[in-house]
Amino acid sequence: MLGDTAKLMCDYNVAYKDLYKVVWHQNNRKIYQYVKGRTPPQTSYVRNLHIDLNRSDSINLVLKNANFEMSGLYSCEVTTESPIYSKPSDDILLTVMGHCDKFDQLNRSDSINLVLKNANFEMSGLYSCEVTTESPIYSKPSDDILLTVMESQKEDPQITFRKPIYSVGDQLEVNCTSGMATPTPDVTWLINGKQVQNGLVKSYQQKPSSVTVQLSFQLTDEHLDEINLTCMSTIPGFLGHGASHKEYADHRTQSVTVQVKAPVVVEKNAARGVTPCVATVTTIVLGVILQ
Repeated sequence: MLGDTAKLMCDYNVAYKDLYKVVWHQNNRKIYQYVKGRTPPQTSYVRNLHIDLNRSDSINLVLKNANFEMSGLYSCEVTTESPIYSKPSDDILLTVMGHCDKFDQLNRSDSINLVLKNANFEMSGLYSCEVTTESPIYSKPSDDILLTVMESQKEDPQITFRKPIYSVGDQLEVNCTSGMATPTPDVTWLINGKQVQNGLVKSYQQKPSSVTVQLSFQLTDEHLDEINLTCMSTIPGFLGHGASHKEYADHRTQSVTVQVKAPVVVEKNAARGVTPCVATVTTIVLGVILQ
């Protein structure tokens, strides 16, 4: 059961003085090794399995705090020192089961419905059902369906600029950082309501459950007057311009309005032989629209 301790024993008839090492495998991957004469002799090769090295030795493999990743086929392989000889054991199946309170006990699960309660991340995975008739005996499984247990974002995405004022010809770089969620949200940038090209964005994984996406493009005359930048942080990713908020499991947005004024032309006295010059003064006003 979840949280329990499992003790697996490798039964062999090799004397300890002739033993070189014992290796344990789970699903054909090496997870534990005991080498006589080393200090310490025990080595764990996995992080997702809680191997108790203080209680594991040349015969016993002790797994503590059982989780579903411990389920699988286990085998041990014994190698003698002289002459060198190795022999693997047969596979044994270890199955970690969840506690029954994960399933609704109030008679809501029946021959058609499976009702799960107290959702947690361990419930995520592929589910299928199999129906068997009584006479004649015939079974047919369903297709797999994916169930994902998620944790929604608790805050809107955050938009940040490197500097407050830009001029036409500058490279505008703006970052959007999603709120923390599981799975990690997807961030999509929109300019005036239209999804930007992939070549204008770069993603940076800030934390395991958050992502920052940078939008970078050069300001030109076509950006004069006003442009609207919108950051969408969603689960799943962007479903298209026609999708409604209800089609997303989690949907958060933040928008910034960038107002760019027309250039101001300044002329000097051309009669003195001074070449006229044009000074471009561009002002960007940032306004935040909460959606």
